[in-house]
Amino acid sequence: MNQKIFTITENGLDQNHLGLLINHLIDENINAYQLQHLSNWIKNHNEPTVFKDKKIKDLKTLKKEFTTFLENEFFEELKISLEFKLKDQSKVA
Repeated sequence: MNQKIFTITENGLDQNHLGLLINHLIDENINAYQLQHLSNWIKNHNEPTVFKDKKIKDLKTLKKEFTTFLENEFFEELKISLEFKLKDQSKVA
């Protein structure tokens, strides 16, 4: 199994830019869950929605909490680090 780690570090972001960046990531994650559910629903109209609904609700709550936090706090300097771990899980015959 191959693994690759990508790290993105940004220094000196202002709070507005940080808010836009994180909210965009959360929105894209919500969209991915909705699209996956729609794709599954097209194949099976009885597709359960409990997992998707909970995940989307959790992401929307996270977005609201994060936005409230940024609105109520002030930081002179912001640093954000995002780390993505990608693992190849394909089976080689």
